[in-house]
Amino acid sequence: MSQPFRFKRRSYGRLAIIFGGLFVISFATCYFIFDLIVDFIVKNNLNLKKGGIERGIYEALPFPLTYQVYIFHILNKDEVKNGAKPHFKEMGPYSFDEIDWKNNISDDEEEDTMSFNLNKEWLFRPDLSNGLTGEEIITTLHPVIVAIGLTAHFEMRQYLHVASTAIDEIFHEPKDVFWTGRAMDLISDGIEIDCSTTNPLAKIACRMIRKSGIQMIQRVDTQRMKFSFLGGFNRTVNGYWTMNRGIKNIYDAGNVVAVDGQRELTVWGKEGKCNQITGGDTLVFVPYQTIEKPMLMFVRQLCFTLQMKFVRKAIYRGIDLHVFAQEFNITATNEFSCFCRKPDRCPIQGTMDMYQCLKVPVIISQPHFYHADPSLLANIVDGLKPDQKKHEFAITLEMKTGVALKVAARVQINFPLEPVAEIEIMKNLPNMTFPWVWAEKNMFQIPDSLVNLMKYTLTVGNIFRTTLAYLTWTIFFFGTIFCTTIFILTQYTEYDILEDERVFLRTSGIVKIEQVSAINQNVVKEGNDLIKNEKRSRK
Repeated sequence: MSQPFRFKRRSYGRLAIIFGGLFVISFATCYFIFDLIVDFIVKNNLNLKKGGIERGIYEALPFPLTYQVYIFHILNKDEVKNGAKPHFKEMGPYSFDEIDWKNNISDDEEEDTMSFNLNKEWLFRPDLSNGLTGEEIITTLHPVIVAIGLTAHFEMRQYLHVASTAIDEIFHEPKDVFWTGRAMDLISDGIEIDCSTTNPLAKIACRMIRKSGIQMIQRVDTQRMKFSFLGGFNRTVNGYWTMNRGIKNIYDAGNVVAVDGQRELTVWGKEGKCNQITGGDTLVFVPYQTIEKPMLMFVRQLCFTLQMKFVRKAIYRGIDLHVFAQEFNITATNEFSCFCRKPDRCPIQGTMDMYQCLKVPVIISQPHFYHADPSLLANIVDGLKPDQKKHEFAITLEMKTGVALKVAARVQINFPLEPVAEIEIMKNLPNMTFPWVWAEKNMFQIPDSLVNLMKYTLTVGNIFRTTLAYLTWTIFFFGTIFCTTIFILTQYTEYDILEDERVFLRTSGIVKIEQVSAINQNVVKEGNDLIKNEKRSRK
């Protein structure tokens, strides 16, 4: 007779406990403990506490941002001044390093905020400008002449005669409303505004320009000013900001609390949320972002908080990211109606009227009127071709940390051009939204050290978590099969089970006891006698 396979009955319970314990421990580690560890790391490293990693990077960004300017050069100005559709040639990029740093920093422990002056400097990079030097001669709308004429036309019609006289006196009787000159004069060196005239009406206009507070206009001396796209912002303080540090509540980290002492704007309509100051600042965003909620970003120069919606997923250097994009969708019936000047005066789809912010008739959009009403392109012969990769305003974000690994903040400045009968050089202009300049702030040159730190922290961690998840369910699957098999074998099949030095051979209802050792001979004899008696009674 072959030696029976012996399995201790109590081993079944132990194995079940072992497999069950391994499953519970793995499950807890995978789905609870791992998240707690990551949350602990995020909460302790991504707030803006003094001495923290995030705070050090935020106070003085260790790498420059890239700022690029594109100018719409007009090829047929003589036809356009008489009402024709324009032909454009895009000139750019004129690339700059944008260097941001903070000073005059103070912390409010009770409010959990930090306040600082934001400083900016732009340095021209010819090596990143595709051979452009800034010496190129371009022709475009004269920004100051157009601003004076359109402001009077739309908002101060009683001053149209003042505007007409001021344009002739300040700009020495221009032949048309266009400006031709060096590209770098328009971008940073400045277009001269000559206020040396003795004409009283021109002096009124000059006084209004000085008091306008438009940062693109710099005062040279008592008689002269200069206009440039970037010059007025370069090497200057760009606002006094107050940000939430996120020490008390990590979900508020990087959220703008106030700018220039204001916790709410007074620019837009009183109803709605248009005057709210909230969101990130293009460098830091609130962590634990979800795709259901818009990503908020406050832009001081534009006087409002962008509400960017999730549009697609992306992978950047091996890190899973989510792309949030901006669309200008302002109507009289949606939540953005407070951006309309009047209920019946909302901007065209894909644009935004900036007069209430800048006090100049300016329309912004995405470059080349991307995602805007097709009628805007219908008024242009050629030179504009919307492209998502080139023209979309988008932020690519790592959701858990709130860190933006790709930033493409793109905005185009347009003038709402109309014929102005009272001003000779503007009386025959076409009625259209006229593209002037567009600019892009991007963050594509993040050092590999910073990207790799995030990559290995998140990616390796997620790989560990995924592996642990597979292992957990593998243990559960095979443990269940193994324990179930043992249970079935011990209950319903012929199988020897050793328990307390006795062997029970299971059959269909009859248990035969075999001798195991000399010590248990009596037990075996008694058991065999019982079996024999049971057989006789059945006969």
